[in-house]
Amino acid sequence: MRAKSGTPGTNGAATPPRTLKAETFMLGGLELVVLTFPIVPESPSPSLTRAERHVVELLTQGFGTKEIALERGTSLHTVSNQLATIYRKFGVSTRQELLAKF
Repeated sequence: MRAKSGTPGTNGAATPPRTLKAETFMLGGLELVVLTFPIVPESPSPSLTRAERHVVELLTQGFGTKEIALERGTSLHTVSNQLATIYRKFGVSTRQELLAKF
């Protein structure tokens, strides 16, 4: 029985990882190629509500909490709650840590 191309099968072939990186360097007159990829798959981004995505978008544009509330037509309390939820979902505790993820 033959396996379809690019899928795991009896011949041991599998699809290559998505984040495969190749580096080349010279060693003693030989060109060496080193292929690397993460062993642990990258975790997907947390699921955010439409409002939370908008808050993150405004944060990345440099808006402060008060400016986000004015832009969204919501209270400071609402934006603060949304930020707390976003921080929790991303596993961060500061705005700088959150922005470093984007």
